[in-house]
Amino acid sequence: MSTPRLRLKQLTNPVFAIEGISVRDPAAIWHDGLCYLYYTREVHSLSGVAWDIGVVTTPDFREFSAERIITPRGYASPGNVVRVGDRWVMPIQSYPWPSEIVLVASEDLVHWSTPCHIVPADTGPGWGAEHGPIDGWLFQHDGLWHCVWVNFLAGTDHRAFGVHVSRDLENWRNLTPEGPFIDGSAYNHNGGVENCSILQDGGWWHFYASVGMQPQRLAHVVAPEPLAWPALTPEAELSLPLDPWCAYSQSALFVDDWREQCGSYVMIYHGLARPEGEATFGLALSDDLWTWRPLKPRVGE
Repeated sequence: MSTPRLRLKQLTNPVFAIEGISVRDPAAIWHDGLCYLYYTREVHSLSGVAWDIGVVTTPDFREFSAERIITPRGYASPGNVVRVGDRWVMPIQSYPWPSEIVLVASEDLVHWSTPCHIVPADTGPGWGAEHGPIDGWLFQHDGLWHCVWVNFLAGTDHRAFGVHVSRDLENWRNLTPEGPFIDGSAYNHNGGVENCSILQDGGWWHFYASVGMQPQRLAHVVAPEPLAWPALTPEAELSLPLDPWCAYSQSALFVDDWREQCGSYVMIYHGLARPEGEATFGLALSDDLWTWRPLKPRVGE
């Protein structure tokens, strides 16, 4: 492993914001010394609310490139970027409801293909087709691509996690038509669970998620095999300080191994200072994926 060059500990949260736009659902990947940071752009205007996906690049989280919008209007929630052959692939979603999970592909991480819809609004009798799946995340295990998603359980007002699998990223099979693969019922009284981030490290598969809705918090469970995770409960919640920039809500986390870049695992998450505020991004660091240290809050935040 090369000597880390990225100095994050001197930074303060929030590390990324765009005035007038609520930035949500971070996803990131390093390539050739640059971090490509993707996010949902929630734009409010007199005509209503619109969503699309933007990207900026940064070598250090101090200076950022100009923003580039990579999707048409009506798409949101970048999940994660994976390398497949000679291209990059990312799950996103159509939005607003009824939503579908979509894949986009790129050769350069900047120019992305026309969205290809892979998981339809109707995810089976256990789910609400009037809502449809959101918050896709891709990982590979035992020769199968897994696309985790979130939908409302049929006849309820709470969200849960389902999954489709594929060998070729084109033909998909639903493993969870009747109900979720992980128990999030501890949060049924507050909207359920959403926005996962999955990371394999050694012999363990780490599953992170946003839990509850108003307000949201972050939780973490592990298992030796994917789809065998224990229940998401208040005991699994991360103990992150409610700093002013995220005092109301902490959610939509993205977790990755950046030890090569900065010597730590890194979490990017979006925070809200108040219910009607604009979301911004903060960073937290970890040596073991269990204990997380958010950057210090900016003075005046």
